[in-house]
Amino acid sequence: MLQNPPPGTPRIVARPTYDDVAAAAEFLCRVFGFEEDERDRYLDEHGNVLLTELAVLDSRIMLGISGNHGLASPQQLGGCSQMLVVYLDEVDAHYHRAIDEGARIVLEINDAPWGIVVMKPWTVKGIGGDFTNGAPYDS
Repeated sequence: MLQNPPPGTPRIVARPTYDDVAAAAEFLCRVFGFEEDERDRYLDEHGNVLLTELAVLDSRIMLGISGNHGLASPQQLGGCSQMLVVYLDEVDAHYHRAIDEGARIVLEINDAPWGIVVMKPWTVKGIGGDFTNGAPYDS
């Protein structure tokens, strides 16, 4: 009998949608330090990536191709309706690495008290029109 969820997989996994899954995976790995095991890639008959999984520390996400399961990418929608929030160690170093890698910063790094935590968030607009927010926190 299959284990549900598979070993090492959280019960909830975000699945952002892209027109070019391979390019999105490369961007997230380069800018945010995600890691991809290319054995997790699902390809179509032409070698295009339909689905892949990325990991960062104890978390995983799936990147999927637009059109699959009726999902549309931010590029197709003309806007974005969600973002990934990645809690990072050494946020200043990640922020400067993102800039060095050519990431388009849409919210500059700043100190922001939100509720019971103080965050230092910053937001990147990804190559697929999506948004990723890097944020550490001090309680």
